[in-house]
Amino acid sequence: DERLREKVYAYRRRGTVQRQAEVRLIHDASDAYTVVEVHAADRIGLLHDIARALFRLNLDIHLARIDTRGSSVVDVFYIRDLHGLPLTDAEHLHTLRTALLEAVDLPGV
Repeated sequence: DERLREKVYAYRRRGTVQRQAEVRLIHDASDAYTVVEVHAADRIGLLHDIARALFRLNLDIHLARIDTRGSSVVDVFYIRDLHGLPLTDAEHLHTLRTALLEAVDLPGV
């Protein structure tokens, strides 16, 4: 964490609009996993911050599809709890969405 925080990241192209982070929870894509789609501005350490947020929530990443498009990312994760079950509880889903939005948020943006 500390080494990533030391990096100065100025990956903003002129004229590029920074997209607001968005987290989508897709319930009908899999019976065995909760599918999480994260749309955010690209930056150093973003994937680390997302993975750390999932770890802190005791979630297991079964599969990740990572895609960078210009200055934005679309990252998709197939996750489950430590018992091997998808998340179904509304409170847990809300906590997940909130944690991921906080993880991808750039200070001062």
